[in-house]
Amino acid sequence: MNKSNENQQTELEKVLLSTISKLSNRIANLTLDLDLAHAQLEILKKEKEVTVEAK
Repeated sequence: MNKSNENQQTELEKVLLSTISKLSNRIANLTLDLDLAHAQLEILKKEKEVTVEAK
């Protein structure tokens, strides 16, 4: 493999690693958002139960 091909491969590897890192962070953020939404839903369900029981 000549030097030009090696440089292209190195640049491609950098781009791929950067993309993977960004996607990993995005997945982590979406997972956290989903967990928070689930927790909020559980709180709303409990609040509704308490309101119904109070009536």
